[in-house]
Amino acid sequence: MDLELAPRPDMPANYRLIKGDIRQRLQFSRGTFDFIHQRFVLGSVPAQEWPVIISHFLQITTPGGWIELVDTGSEPLKSMGPMTAQMMDNMAQLAPIQRNDMLSGSKMDDLLKRAGMINLHKKVVYLPVGKWGGRMGSLMATNLTAALQSFKDVSMTYFHYAPEYFDICLASAVREWDEYHLQFPVYICFAQKP
Repeated sequence: MDLELAPRPDMPANYRLIKGDIRQRLQFSRGTFDFIHQRFVLGSVPAQEWPVIISHFLQITTPGGWIELVDTGSEPLKSMGPMTAQMMDNMAQLAPIQRNDMLSGSKMDDLLKRAGMINLHKKVVYLPVGKWGGRMGSLMATNLTAALQSFKDVSMTYFHYAPEYFDICLASAVREWDEYHLQFPVYICFAQKP
């Protein structure tokens, strides 16, 4: 389920895309799913909305079913080059301006615990960013580039960057990712509905 449907030719036959918004009441019957997996959505939803979303997830999960949340946290990236470090620092300064109050991936386990879930597990993994990391690294590079690009307008206003200067900085950061073997922290939290 996503806001935009983007079918792929390699989707399995039993895979179905559904257009929807987790910020709206989900239109599934109680106990529809044995497993719910959600990833990289924390930055799009204000922190105060997450308890309601998790409550909806619980309603549509079968007893004994699992909910898994995967997202970024507040951990620094590993093996940053100087331009990447500068851009990430800028992004951290601008996040309160650019976005509403966001929940960190490091707090996702608290959401599941407060919702009454059991058998809670949490870990952080570091994913490669850049071509050096193969397909996963290339996908993460696309995600991180888009995230940094989303701060362009506010960077021009707040830091008085010219658009060309921002583009040069971003291109320089992207080149560093393969050179320094950048790694991005991702939290994985999962728990079971009693």
